[in-house]
Amino acid sequence: MQESKMAKGYKRQNSIAMQSVGLAFVTVICCILGVEIFRWEITLENEKKEQEIYARNMEIINVVEKVKEDWKKEKEQLEIVKAKLAEETTKKVVTPSTVQYTSRGSSVDRTVEEAPTEYKEVIEVKATAYCLCKKCCGKSEDNPAYGVTRSGLKIIPGTGMKVIAVDPNIIPLGSKVYVEGVDGVPTYGYAVAADTGSAIKNYKIDLYMDSHEETVKWGIRNMKVYVIE
Repeated sequence: MQESKMAKGYKRQNSIAMQSVGLAFVTVICCILGVEIFRWEITLENEKKEQEIYARNMEIINVVEKVKEDWKKEKEQLEIVKAKLAEETTKKVVTPSTVQYTSRGSSVDRTVEEAPTEYKEVIEVKATAYCLCKKCCGKSEDNPAYGVTRSGLKIIPGTGMKVIAVDPNIIPLGSKVYVEGVDGVPTYGYAVAADTGSAIKNYKIDLYMDSHEETVKWGIRNMKVYVIE
């Protein structure tokens, strides 16, 4: 009878020991699974970050490629404009007789050319004036960019070149134009839209003059621009 009790005691102890071992085993397995799950979550998070970084890099690459493509197209367009303007420098539309204004609102000391009979459109604008002096353009004569317009055409003072600065969104660079005065304002005549300016936006233009005195006398005047081609 006593041995039976002892046997039962051993069995109970063995059972408890086995349960403890089993519990420990389950705990170890759970810990291992927990670690693996944690590592798996970290791996997924890293992969997600890598995908996001890759996506951002691709966006940047696409933007850079688009900028390069736009720049290439703009450069090609600029080359076309330069070639067109270079051809026009030998024509009367670029170099009509020199304009000489004696005072604001006075007549022009030259023969006024007839307005074109064929043109694309007529635009009413506010016209200011500029010359190549440092006050107007910020460049001295020894500067390599002196007289060089946005289109690449180089203005040579004293040759009678007729150039206007425009907003390219209104009047495309390289356009042949005829600038007509209204309400007694002198007519500027045939010219080429070859330049731009930070203050020349929307329906504003800037007329090239040979001297700063002429630009000051000109002020701001209402005019019409005939866009020929």
